Amino acid sequence: MKTMLTAFSLFTATLLASAVEPAEFKIGSLKAGEWVRDDCVKFTSEEGVVVFDIHDAQGIGGVSITPKSGDWPKSVIVRLHLPGLESLQLSAGKVTLFGSVLSHSGHKRLLEIDEAGKKREAGRDDPLWINIRMLDGHGKDINHLPDPGKGGCFEVTLPPALLIESNLGMTLRWIDFYRH
Repeated sequence: MKTMLTAFSLFTATLLASAVEPAEFKIGSLKAGEWVRDDCVKFTSEEGVVVFDIHDAQGIGGVSITPKSGDWPKSVIVRLHLPGLESLQLSAGKVTLFGSVLSHSGHKRLLEIDEAGKKREAGRDDPLWINIRMLDGHGKDINHLPDPGKGGCFEVTLPPALLIESNLGMTLRWIDFYRH
């Protein structure tokens, strides 16, 4: 009986220790003199995946995001609800990623990486490669439109290598083609 209780206690302790705490973040605006409106940046968290939805009517903006616990979830996705993505800059630690989706020529994705002042272009096999997808308003991949259309977005999956660099937080800056 004692062995069974000990096994049950260990099992219960393991379950409690492995329970995922809900993610919490400190989000701040990078626009001088402005605060991020509640409806500008929202996040959802489920089973180790966090999705940040960013809406910016002006088309030029930036935010800082810092996990309150000091740790990032296993997977982080950023959805930029913009009509175009001329420029995206993600900075964490000594790494800065510069991304873009061309508004022509098949919407080619471009990525440049700056690691501690050393710049290079990135290919899909690079551990710091960011996957950028264009989604329509129903979450379906699209590549044939000049922009994601009403309700669409640019979905950016952050590389785990960047999240390791960003325990103190990261900044995101964006510019769409049509700045309002």
